[in-house]
This record gives sequence, structure tokens and C-alpha cells, in this order.
Amino acid sequence: MAIVFRAAVNEASLPVIVDRVSNGEEALEYLHAPPRQRPNVVFLDLSMPRMTGWEVLERMRVDESLRDIPTVIFTTSSCRADKERAYVLGAQHFLTKPVTFAGLVDEIEAVYRRFVSGDANSAASGGA
Repeated sequence: MAIVFRAAVNEASLPVIVDRVSNGEEALEYLHAPPRQRPNVVFLDLSMPRMTGWEVLERMRVDESLRDIPTVIFTTSSCRADKERAYVLGAQHFLTKPVTFAGLVDEIEAVYRRFVSGDANSAASGGA
């Protein structure tokens, strides 16, 4: 899915850098590693190895240096309970992985407008 995600970002022609980590522990290490520029948005899969997306989100929200980074849950789950839990834990958006490539491009563009470019009037479908 990472290859498809990167291709969708390229298709959207957004001025962004996409970095990827392999598991939840690496995600937290990445977010804490200086002097890296702080990400504008974190796309977080719930089904990561070594530490789940749930655990990463919980740790981000209690860490003063990470708590205000917008976090998009990007998962195959369409379970209402997962969506509710994500918002309770502080996610700003819950995105079920789209079936189509065009749908993924549209969602990435909407997240960019909402969280990066500051266009608060353009909420992605299924937004917070």
C-alpha cells in the first residue's frame, strides 16, 4: 500500500515529502529524531507491527512535543467502533483505505487542504 500511497501523492502534485516507517516503534523514533522538520500530518495505520497504530496515537497524544500534530488514521477498518475510538484518542481524521486509486488521490488532496494548506472549509469525506 505504501507504493500506491506514494503514487497517489505524486498524482495529486502536492508539494509534500512522504517519509515511511515500517512499524510503530520506528514511527515514534522518527517523530522524535532531531533535527528533522516536524511533519504537517501523520498518516497512521492501525495494523503496524511491534507497536500498533493505537499505541502510537496514544503516545503521541500524551507527548507534549507530538500531541498537536494532525493525525489521520489510514486503515482497512471501516468498523464504527474503531472510528469512534480513533477520535476519542485524538485523531483528527479517519480514512478507510479507498478501493480506487482516484479515491485515494481525492482523499490525500482533501487532507492536504484541511491540515497543511489551512483551507478549513474543505473537509475530506468522513472527516472529523
